Amino acid sequence: MKKKWWEDPMSFICDYWWAFLAVILLLLVAIFTYNDWAPLVGINPIPNPTLLPLATVPGITPQRTLVPAISGIDTATPTPSTAIQFNDPQGTYTLSYPQDWTATDAGNQAQQWQLPSGAVVSIHAEPAQPGDTLDSFAQEVVTQLPYDVLSQTSTQVGGQLAIRQEVAFPGETQPTAVGYLVLYKGKKYQIALSGLQTVVASDRAVVIQQFEKTLATFQFQQ
Repeated sequence: MKKKWWEDPMSFICDYWWAFLAVILLLLVAIFTYNDWAPLVGINPIPNPTLLPLATVPGITPQRTLVPAISGIDTATPTPSTAIQFNDPQGTYTLSYPQDWTATDAGNQAQQWQLPSGAVVSIHAEPAQPGDTLDSFAQEVVTQLPYDVLSQTSTQVGGQLAIRQEVAFPGETQPTAVGYLVLYKGKKYQIALSGLQTVVASDRAVVIQQFEKTLATFQFQQ
């Protein structure tokens, strides 16, 4: 009977199957331990793969983590590219304010800006009376409004002497408003940041800082 062509190869495989298995196992061991023995024979090991940040992996959107605002960080400093120039309709002053503030003409020489935080910035001017001083102006404000004065300091606004006040509701220790009082050419100017009680406590210092950065651009024009 004539042998089939595959009978001899199959007989060889059946006789030496253990040798083939040993070679396969040795190859697998060599592959998995490559980085261990390769340097010993002068071969560079395979570098570990670099993990890409989520933002660079196609099809994966990185998750955003909300971090509370930290006091003292300037998040909205007015700059030429992000600020709006405001000119008082009476022609007495100018300032630059952030684009996300909403301006309103409140009439009677009063301007207001609604902030995203819920606070309000206002500038009000009225004629000064004979004998008015900064000190009497400050006392007048305190008397008219039902607030406790937390602090009162001397400063400047638009190159003019001014008084800065922080006030709170009676019995409270956190300011509900920050006001600047200025006398200039026969007028009394009250520039205030109010409604701080509506602002998240961790954000109040940042909102005050934004207000004062804006106030730093205030300039009298007459």
